[in-house]
Amino acid sequence: MTRGGFRIICLAAVLLAGCTGAAPEVEEVDDPAAETTAGAPEPTAEEPTAAEPTDAEPTGQESATETPPEDAGEGEVIDVEPGAAFLSPSTNIACFLAEDEDGAYVGCDIQETDAPLELPPPDNVAPRWQETLCEEPVDQGSTILLSEGEVFWNCSFEPIMIAADVEYGGSWVGDGPTAELWDGTPAAVLAYGQTLRTATHECTSARDGVTCQEIGGEHGLTLSRSGIETWG
Repeated sequence: MTRGGFRIICLAAVLLAGCTGAAPEVEEVDDPAAETTAGAPEPTAEEPTAAEPTDAEPTGQESATETPPEDAGEGEVIDVEPGAAFLSPSTNIACFLAEDEDGAYVGCDIQETDAPLELPPPDNVAPRWQETLCEEPVDQGSTILLSEGEVFWNCSFEPIMIAADVEYGGSWVGDGPTAELWDGTPAAVLAYGQTLRTATHECTSARDGVTCQEIGGEHGLTLSRSGIETWG
């Protein structure tokens, strides 16, 4: 068990673990038009146009292979038990709806941001998080926690995307979209428009980021490449 009650150490242990062919020969024949076209530049294929980004989060992360799914449809809610985790379609954000003997909470990681995230210190963080509390992220690898109405940095967790392994916290995805982690492990993806919901918290995936909040919306956060917004 990692510090601060984050129960994915078993996942970390598990994870530490074109053909070619010759072109057919063609018989040469005299071509009267060849003399008139000799020396003319041969036509070239038009360069393909790059696809527009599908969301506001970065693509091509080193830690995971981007496999953005189709939109699942606005308003689709998936009820899950605590322990469920997911990646955003761009794989830039990972979140874990967790619970331990002291209560339920949500943890999220973000791999890349346009600028350092600004997150004020919590007003009254619960005693169980005091030893792991930090004011700023460490190498953008720290976890943002939503616990007991407070949103704050926690500097003791392993990467949350590990928990989205479809054999563990991502098993809720079933036949839904997945993305590969850095070692090829399939991880559950929460498609745009979907909400993952427990009895106490919910997280919604959208093209402009991920929103996680307490049921009822009194406290929560929206996390995206452009920054973080909190309320409550």
